[in-house]
Amino acid sequence: MSAEAENLPSRRECSVCSRSLKTDAPECSASCNLAARIPLGDAALPASWELFGALASGFVIFNQLLFWNLSVIERNQSDAELGASFDAASLAVGGIWLVAALWAWGVSRPKGTGDYLTAAAVVLVLILPRFAFDRELGFSTLFLVVNLLIAGRLYRGMYCLWRTSKKREK
Repeated sequence: MSAEAENLPSRRECSVCSRSLKTDAPECSASCNLAARIPLGDAALPASWELFGALASGFVIFNQLLFWNLSVIERNQSDAELGASFDAASLAVGGIWLVAALWAWGVSRPKGTGDYLTAAAVVLVLILPRFAFDRELGFSTLFLVVNLLIAGRLYRGMYCLWRTSKKREK
């Protein structure tokens, strides 16, 4: 190597999504950190606690969406009592998912700009609809949107893993 090549800083990339890194961490964000914990390759077991956590998390957020939809359907069919029960179930399941997502975000080492922007978007989702819409949106609707925003950011790393595995199959 020449002396000029040794003086140039090496370009570091995220081990999951290949974005350039500005820190010493091997991943760029909390989502990539969580995705990197899922073992891959021939040495990986078919099931791991990381994979179970990702699948259980997806199942819980799916159920929040399901209960919210059932709540809306029942209220539109003039069964307010059953709609309120589904609404309460959506809030309970969403609360469980939010606690798990906050724990996952807390244990991950790198927290990138996108993670903080998602947190800002969550705050805006909770505040802005009160001024933007003529009728007030229910708390369960806002809670669902908040959890879906967080899930989109949290599952991004797993999507990158899936996308790169599909490229390797070709």
